[in-house]
Amino acid sequence: MSQDNKYEQYLYDQRDDETVDKQGSIVQQYCDRNRKQLLPAITKQLRYEQENYNGYKSNSLILRMDFSDGSFVQYADNISNNQSFQHSNRCILAIPGVPGSIKDFAPIEKRLEPNFCRFIHLFLPGFDNIDERRGQYVGTLQDGVKMINEFLNNLGIQKVVIMMHSLGGFFGKYFACCNPERVDGLIQIASIPLTEWHGWTFMKSTFENAYNLSENESFSYYNSDEARKKLQQGSSELKASLAQLPKKQQRQFAPALHFSTSDLFCLRKITRSLPGGIGEILFNFRKLDSRIPRLIAYSPKDELATKNLYEEEIYDLLFISNKVNYTIKQQPFKDIQLDLSNFQSNFVFRVDDGSHYLHFEKANELSVLIRCFIETLDYIEVSPPQKQRL
Repeated sequence: MSQDNKYEQYLYDQRDDETVDKQGSIVQQYCDRNRKQLLPAITKQLRYEQENYNGYKSNSLILRMDFSDGSFVQYADNISNNQSFQHSNRCILAIPGVPGSIKDFAPIEKRLEPNFCRFIHLFLPGFDNIDERRGQYVGTLQDGVKMINEFLNNLGIQKVVIMMHSLGGFFGKYFACCNPERVDGLIQIASIPLTEWHGWTFMKSTFENAYNLSENESFSYYNSDEARKKLQQGSSELKASLAQLPKKQQRQFAPALHFSTSDLFCLRKITRSLPGGIGEILFNFRKLDSRIPRLIAYSPKDELATKNLYEEEIYDLLFISNKVNYTIKQQPFKDIQLDLSNFQSNFVFRVDDGSHYLHFEKANELSVLIRCFIETLDYIEVSPPQKQRL
């Protein structure tokens, strides 16, 4: 699939080194300030866990929703275990990365407490290791957006806070692009940045060199059983080869080593959903409605995306992209002093001792940040996003 030239620029970081360093320095100042102001709450959470730790398993039931066209989706929902929630006006919709599982966010969910708010884990077709071709669903980003809309409608949910990790950002961000009026907020945990990242560049190279798949293959090609067989064979051979490497070296090839054939197929389809490929997808992500509140957490030690790319998005969010100046009406917490004049600046975080898998490694810290983020939503003043068509 050839990239449309007008979107090719979004595959590369267009900034010079001086701009990268300057923007990164500014973003890090905000991150350092935010960590300092939240440190007492984080310390309190860690102390509580040391004294009360009894394992963190999600109590959400795993369910299946069937649609009229014959498609279906698996999900987990904590509503059956709770008569009421502290924040009944909020619902977290969690979309895992790839490879992922339906309970990837269970450590965070448990630490938020069972009755904090409704918490739904969504496992979109194909990434559940079942053929994604179900009814009218064939695996495009547009299919994912349509399914999430129908899913929420069937549950009677009007708006959600979307939590996403890594490649889960494809669907999380694109849904927010298409339906900003249904999004209360975005929680991006080491998720897709605005520019093509190292992990994805490696995957493209792997598709071509290890799986013998051309970037010019069309979306329809990936609906064929012939393509699936070819990818299955290439994937098996590559995994056998990588398995011989030392464990530390294997981490560099984590996507190729751990992705299932179904994962790989679905990712190829996603990046062929729009005429301009991943460049057009990233272009749309740059146009995300800036009135949607966001929490962004990243690590400078991320193996799959450099800190420069995460910091580019944070800087763009705070200072460039049609910036909306939220204000916080009053301090929501007794022991945390937020910047009342700029809501968004309070919720960008750098985790220096983490990796790409922050949702596992730092679930205790993230739960504090997420709890503060969601509780502060009740105190902000901002006009609601308007629906736009892509």
